[in-house]
Amino acid sequence: MTGIELIAKEREEQISVHGHTLEKDDQLTKGELLEFAKYLIFSNKDNEPPVRVWDRDFIYSFHFKTILQQLTVSGAFIAAELDRLLRIAKINKRGIDLIVQERKEQIEKHGWDHDNEYEAGELLRASFFCITLDNEYYPLNWSNWFAEKVIAKRLRMDFTSFRIEMLKIAGAFVVAEIDRRIFIKDNI
Repeated sequence: MTGIELIAKEREEQISVHGHTLEKDDQLTKGELLEFAKYLIFSNKDNEPPVRVWDRDFIYSFHFKTILQQLTVSGAFIAAELDRLLRIAKINKRGIDLIVQERKEQIEKHGWDHDNEYEAGELLRASFFCITLDNEYYPLNWSNWFAEKVIAKRLRMDFTSFRIEMLKIAGAFVVAEIDRRIFIKDNI
């Protein structure tokens, strides 16, 4: 399976198996979905887990999952937040579809199909940067080109559109990292 297939499957399971319904997601208006997604992207026992919505047993169960499983769940939570924002903006699209579209653009338009070049966590840092807009997480060995694109988008978009744009890019970076790790695993 590809990263996008894994995330789409996980998102469907969140809704149908785990009870993370759209209605429940709509009640999470203080960044809880992204807080958990961020926690899983850089999950380690030193990070303080987000306990506002999820109990500690649920959170700590993720310490026993592989990094691929954690990233898959993180991508699904990003898709869930995208779904929530799209409903607020009355845009009849799904978050997972926007992530697929962005990943396709990363490959076809920008030529980012050799993600195995990014071995120092750049893809996850880029995802985290898109979620937080915190320069602390900007990929260390990237020049300013990506940050400049983000600033240009912010200047020409309203807040909700910009947030949706950043989250679809964040999700696509998570997909790229999952695909990179699957490629390495399959070719060792």
